[in-house]
Order: sequence, then structure tokens, then C-alpha cells
Amino acid sequence: DYFKHGGILPYVLREQLGGSANVAANLATTAAPAAVAVAAAAIATTAAVASVKPAALAPKPTEAHAAAHGEKAVAAAGVATAAIGSRATGSAATPPASTKRGGMPWWVWLIGAALLAWLLKSCFTPAPVIEKKPEIAVVTPAPVVATKPSVSFGKWFAGLFGPKVTLEGAMKDQGAKDALLGAAKGAFGDNNVLDKLTVDANAGAMSWAGKWPDLFAWMRGPLFQARGGNFAFDGNTLKITGKVDTAEIKADIEAKLRAIVGADVKIVNELVVEMAKRVAIEANFDTGSAKIKPQYFAKLNAFAAQVAKDGLKGEIGGHTDNVGQAASNQALSEARANSVRDYLLSKGVTKEALTATGYGDAKPVADNATVEGKAKNRRIEFTQN
Repeated sequence: DYFKHGGILPYVLREQLGGSANVAANLATTAAPAAVAVAAAAIATTAAVASVKPAALAPKPTEAHAAAHGEKAVAAAGVATAAIGSRATGSAATPPASTKRGGMPWWVWLIGAALLAWLLKSCFTPAPVIEKKPEIAVVTPAPVVATKPSVSFGKWFAGLFGPKVTLEGAMKDQGAKDALLGAAKGAFGDNNVLDKLTVDANAGAMSWAGKWPDLFAWMRGPLFQARGGNFAFDGNTLKITGKVDTAEIKADIEAKLRAIVGADVKIVNELVVEMAKRVAIEANFDTGSAKIKPQYFAKLNAFAAQVAKDGLKGEIGGHTDNVGQAASNQALSEARANSVRDYLLSKGVTKEALTATGYGDAKPVADNATVEGKAKNRRIEFTQN
């Protein structure tokens, strides 16, 4: 049928209408004349394009067909055939009897049919289903924030009494104890450190990045202004107790301590502001000497009598000017304080009533740049408890 009737499109139309032998019959049996005309026109147009004689597309209705469908159907088929012929040739004349096909060679039509089949397959082939991969949530890790190591002093106590310090508490190991004692002795001197430290493996460990020598050296200085100044170390807390003469001294002690221990340490400042009752004892000394001059014996005798009568208790404090090394001035001030105390005890004052403390050149009351100032700074004071 393909080579006979000239191309793929007439072939498809004939197949859809029920076969090449029944084209005219199927057109004749179409339900409405309008539909018959449309179908006939389509066949005629396709045949003309393919250069096929229209007479070959629609065989004349047979008597059997006419008998089966009636005269009207046969007439309709004839009309359709005539329409095809007139549309293809441009006139209503009867088509020539020859059915010889002209046009392009058969292999051109075969290539065209293959291309058309490929296009149809491409149009109706469903697109491949691309499986959508599930989205993987990208989790950005939180930035690592470096944490500072916690500060801990363990739990121990440092009590100051003039130039002396008492250490008391439990150290986790012997190494921690030795480090603490070494720093204290370096600042106060071997003979001015009272060791009451013990070693206990269950005690809290000390973890402080600061330097113990710096801390004890500071205690040796400004805290001399605090009477009965004490440190209580417990974990990261440091409590200060004692008495000072002014609020300015109290604030200054805390500020200087903060600079040494750092911002991570909690400081509890319980220093009490209380002006001390001080009495200057007239007992002067030669430079570098702790020997009391005889001209001061009378005044010292009167002072001893007052202390014994009133039951006073307090401290005998020795001071020097700034001539010489600080260490030697410290030792000299202690010797002078002990010299006066011993003299007062010899005049009837009880041993429990008086203590002796040397302050070296740490507490001047006058300008050391002048001779008069130096003389005033070489002094002995009684501070009542």
C-alpha cells in the first residue's frame, strides 16, 4: 500500500479509516456530510503533495457496498471521489486511467519516514525521571572559644604582724608548700616566717599564673599600713582583714592587690578604717645605732609608769631614714624597737602589754631630702591596740 499510494501520510489516513480497500466506503458511512467533506479534502491535499493521482486513493463503490449502505451512501462516496479528483487536478474532469506514480525516488521517502518516526518517538518518549537527591543540611560548627583556666589558691592563711608573717593551712603536696615558704622567706627573711603549713593530698590544688614572690613582696610593703593585716585564701577568693587609718589607704591596698592577683580573683576587702592612737616616744638614735641615748631615760621612765598605771597595750614601732640599703634599715628599725621595749619592761611594764615591730624606711613622716627630715624619720612610736 505504501509504494502504491505514494507516501506515509495517505497510508496513515487509510489505516485510521479502516484499510485501503474501504477508504471510500468509510467516508461514505461517516455520520455527517460535513465530516465526509473534511476527510475527503484532507486525503486530496495529502495526495496532491505526494504527487499521487487522486483516482488511486478512492476506488469506486461497488454494488455490494451500495446494497449494504443504500443509494445515498454510494452517492456520497461518488461525490467525495469527484471532490478529490477536482481538488487534485484543479478541474472537475474525470482523472486519467493511468495510476503511474511520479515524484522523488522511493529511498528519499524512506529516509523522510525514518526521520518522521524518530521525531514522533522523541516527542512522545517521556522525559527521564531524575531522582532528586535529598538536600544535606550543612551544619557549621560553633566557634571554639578558648576558656581561661580557673584560678585557685587552695585554702590557707597569711597573718601579718609587723615585719613577720605566719603561714597556716594545708598544701596538696610538699612542692606547693616549699614554693610558698620560699617566696615568703625571700620577702620577709628566714627568721620572720612562722611555718604552720601541713601537707594533705586531699587539699585543693593551687592554680595561679602569678608569681608568689611578687605577692609576698607586696605584703611586705603596703600592708604594713594595716594593723593586724591578714590574708585568707580560699579557692579564687581572697579576703583581707585588719585596720587602717583612712579610707584612702584601704582603697589603695585593694587596688594594688588587684594589680598583682589579676581580674579573675574575687577580693573581699574587710579592712576597718580606724584612726590609731599613736604616741611619739622621745628616743632618738645616732645614725646606724640602736643604743638609747641617756638624755631620753627620764621621758621613757614616765611613759612606762603611764602604761603600767592605765593597763595600756600596744606596739613599739621602730623607723629609720632612707640612708643605706632597705634590708639594713629594716634590721636597724627592729633593733631600735626591741631596745625601747626592753627598757620599758625593765621599768615594770608587763611582757604581754608591749610588742616590738620594725618598719625600716617604709613610713617616713618627713622629707628625707633634708637633715631635719631624716632626723624626724629616725623615731620610735607607740600605737595603742
